[in-house]
Amino acid sequence: MITPIEKLGPAIDRLSEVLESELDEIHRDAALHRFQLCFELCWKSVQQRLQERDLDCASPTGCMQAAVRHGWLEEDPWLEMIAARNHLPSGTDDTVVESISAALPTYLQQMRDLHQALME
Repeated sequence: MITPIEKLGPAIDRLSEVLESELDEIHRDAALHRFQLCFELCWKSVQQRLQERDLDCASPTGCMQAAVRHGWLEEDPWLEMIAARNHLPSGTDDTVVESISAALPTYLQQMRDLHQALME
């Protein structure tokens, strides 16, 4: 069985690829979908690493707070990412979607940094 950490690297690469294209509406929607997938893999990867240390977390927020305590990531961008991820499924207005889309390159770098920290 492939673990979340093993899936995370390729998922981040796919998000990066779609962000390199011009973000028309279709590519923007694809990027947002990839962001959601990467975010899920990020918190599940943290959960996996914590379980390997006989620790546990049950939610994205709890896992990311634990990752901050372990020095795997910085809290501020991840709190913003959690909020962004929570807004997307609710069919938020175009202004919010555009704001999240504009932040995707920053989120991508944070995800890369977390993946690197978890691989060490």
